[in-house]
Amino acid sequence: MNHRRVVLGLFVVAGLIVATAGYDVVQTDRSVDVGTASDADAYLAVSLPTTDVTNGETATILRVENQLGREVDVDVTDVTGDTDVIKTQGLDRNTLSVGESADLSAQVTCDTPDQTYTVTVELRAASDDGSLSVRMSRSVSITCSSA
Repeated sequence: MNHRRVVLGLFVVAGLIVATAGYDVVQTDRSVDVGTASDADAYLAVSLPTTDVTNGETATILRVENQLGREVDVDVTDVTGDTDVIKTQGLDRNTLSVGESADLSAQVTCDTPDQTYTVTVELRAASDDGSLSVRMSRSVSITCSSA
């Protein structure tokens, strides 16, 4: 009987040791595909309606369309480059519903006709609750034509 208790005790101890053993490391292989969308298919779609502006005139140089799936506020946060020649005039609307677009206009005044000038526009779009935000930068090249 004593022998049976010892054997039973050994099984219980062995069971406790095996039952409390756990994994230290679990390793799995996962693949992730990351891609970028074209400007036309992006959450904040960007197009360049014109690249040729007559000297002294104002034209739309950048169009932004909200494809984020909710209303967003869009702002131009910075414009750098040939800002002495290309004077941007802000977006025509700051709050965009889904599918709406806004234009960034610029007046182009140049001393040398048929020359190309470039500005870089920094944009930010964010939802009212702050849960969604997109930042982007686009270079816009404009040829200043003679009148």
